[in-house]
Amino acid sequence: MEKKKYNRLSEVLKEKGWTQQQLADELGIKQQSVQKVCSNTRQMGMERLFLVAEILEVDVCDLLERGGSDDVEWLLLKLR
Repeated sequence: MEKKKYNRLSEVLKEKGWTQQQLADELGIKQQSVQKVCSNTRQMGMERLFLVAEILEVDVCDLLERGGSDDVEWLLLKLR
């Protein structure tokens, strides 16, 4: 079974010419934490998601994988 993908951080970093380490430095976190988000092993909370969008100068929606209704339901559950 293929692993679900909830964010596009890895793709956006490449598009913007950023490294995981650069983003980690901007956020004040470890590079390993960014790597886990890039690999969809972990997900960012809403505050951090908006902060990353601001840092990378993208719309927050650009960081989210667009999917079906199951993905929306999962995201809503994570926000509660």
